[in-house]
Amino acid sequence: MTRARTASPFPPVLRAVVAALALGGGAMAQDQVPGEGADDELSVLRKRVEELERRLDADERSALAPDPDAIVREATHTTPEGFAPLPGTAFVWKLGGYVKVDVIHDLYEIGNEDKFSTQTISVPEDRESRSNIHAKETRLNVDLRGPFGPHEGRIFVETDFFNSSESLHMRHALGQVGGLLVGQTWTTYMDLSSRPHTLDFEGPDSEIFERSPMVRWTQDVGERTTFSVAIEDMDHDMTVDPSLTGSSETPLPDLTGNLRHEADGWHVQGSGVVRYLHFEGSQGASDDSTLGWGVALSGKKQLGDPGRRLMGQVSLGEGNGSYSQALRGTGSDAVVTAGGSLRPVRARTLVTGYEHDWTDEWSSTFAYSIADVHNTSTQAATAVRQLQSASANLTWRPFDNFLTGAEYLYGTREDKNGQDGVAHRLQFSFKFLF
Repeated sequence: MTRARTASPFPPVLRAVVAALALGGGAMAQDQVPGEGADDELSVLRKRVEELERRLDADERSALAPDPDAIVREATHTTPEGFAPLPGTAFVWKLGGYVKVDVIHDLYEIGNEDKFSTQTISVPEDRESRSNIHAKETRLNVDLRGPFGPHEGRIFVETDFFNSSESLHMRHALGQVGGLLVGQTWTTYMDLSSRPHTLDFEGPDSEIFERSPMVRWTQDVGERTTFSVAIEDMDHDMTVDPSLTGSSETPLPDLTGNLRHEADGWHVQGSGVVRYLHFEGSQGASDDSTLGWGVALSGKKQLGDPGRRLMGQVSLGEGNGSYSQALRGTGSDAVVTAGGSLRPVRARTLVTGYEHDWTDEWSSTFAYSIADVHNTSTQAATAVRQLQSASANLTWRPFDNFLTGAEYLYGTREDKNGQDGVAHRLQFSFKFLF
């Protein structure tokens, strides 16, 4: 079968001109070919024309061929599952997210009606009941993968509506090439994969759990072991004596890192943070600085068959309380005394969870968390001393893109003065994924 020839970018008129020039060149060259007859002269001219034809054909192919770099990208780029080519680019992309509606009933009212935040438990407890329905957890993300020079890279952006005004706000915005990641995402100090799955947005709230703008580098140090180090932007959470005026400052970013090992059916991660805490006094108040630190150990293990999983996380530190979402906003990083002295506050946290798949469609999660604060003598009597939460749920996922379930949550708050309060909540959730 004869293959149809692609239309030439060199018109026939141009070919005729080139042929005429070739013939003219042959005539001008006649004096340089002595002793040749007419037949030999015609043969030489015919060869010249054929050579020019071959050159023109080669130029045509070159003009119509794709960019060599594009050929390399096409040959080396693999499309991940669920991604599609982005028209007009060398990237592939995927749109993701879900719509989630939470139906909440508090048996004992808690300060935060949208998520089970134990720091908002009233002391003593408020025994009034309350109901609430919201869809704030609904989120949308775009994931792009493609070439950045000779490397494969990623751009990821995700938003949700979980704020007081229910407006769209940023959760993640990052770019990644090889081991380099820049943008806002989960802090390097935490281990997201050791988090128990809860219907409540807060989750086991004593855990190390935060998103931060950062610059991070991750390096393989073994077949299944990686090391990550990052500088991160993090606000410091201080309690300042009422007699002083001033504010916490962040002269330096936090330094975070982790060492992670993964194996068949389990993983373990050790994490750490070092931070520079600084109080900037005003109206005659003195300045002071100190170091804060924290270490954490986390992991997850499959028990027997794939349907049973145990996970947990422990942390200890001074001046790192704001990395725990239970303690964030309680002034538990440090205390500034009346004399202007800055003292880091010691805190420790524990989270444990168990996930059980009853069938392919039905599953449950049981979770418990606790955060302890070593209060200083200068903290107020109503400062948080201990927070606890426990939850149990049953979820049904009849098909991949729909989940529903019910969850019971229990929490306690104890203050420095020994007074405490409790909260009870029932939550029903409906989740449509895409």
